[in-house]
Amino acid sequence: LKKAVKYFPNYSTAFTILGETYLAAQQYEDSANAFEKSLAINPYNDMVYSALIGEYEAQGRVAEAEAVQGRLRILNGDTSGEIVN
Repeated sequence: LKKAVKYFPNYSTAFTILGETYLAAQQYEDSANAFEKSLAINPYNDMVYSALIGEYEAQGRVAEAEAVQGRLRILNGDTSGEIVN
């Protein structure tokens, strides 16, 4: 996977899978970085937002989880400002 993202740096799916792999290995910071890179390439992938929110919440990183939730709400056209769990 590291080779895939090296040779295809604009392939968001490779970063998503890399993030999932890091998450399974409990390498949370690397996982979050991979998910964020995936979203930078393709900001329309709800699954990646959900994975990143769950990861941040599991680590107690509430502010980061809420920020990602806000980005997802905006993406989905919800500007109410309500936090959705």
